Amino acid sequence: MEALWISPFFKSPMKDYGNDVSDYRTVDPMFGSNADFGRLTEAAHARGLKIMSTWCWLIALTSIPGSRRNFSPPFGGALSRS
Repeated sequence: MEALWISPFFKSPMKDYGNDVSDYRTVDPMFGSNADFGRLTEAAHARGLKIMSTWCWLIALTSIPGSRRNFSPPFGGALSRS
């Protein structure tokens, strides 16, 4: 094993199982704190492990005003149907 893959744990209204992140810099209190994540990261790195987390980039980008115009097909077409 080389890495820990963690589901989204950032601050979220939890309408989409945590994929609807509202703050990528803050751990949602239901999962702990930023300090807890810091300790987890330090412990993992001390053991030679990396930390990976799912990052919902498409959701994040589409929440930025004007960002939809920057998508090329197939994403642009998919977003226009949403």
